[in-house]
Amino acid sequence: MRISARADYAVRATVAIAQAEDALISADAVAESQSIPRSFLEGILTSLRRAEIVTSRRGAAGGYRL
Repeated sequence: MRISARADYAVRATVAIAQAEDALISADAVAESQSIPRSFLEGILTSLRRAEIVTSRRGAAGGYRL
């Protein structure tokens, strides 16, 4: 079975966000910890937010959480 890079990155990003528990985690932190290109991750996080898998908060203290 072949898994696309986008699906692989989406699962890895979701796991990284889950490991942060209830704390917000920035996209930069997810990208760095999972070695995911930042520009590619932005699209993935948008898809996860629209699917209501993650929530986001904007601003300096913002980030993502499940």
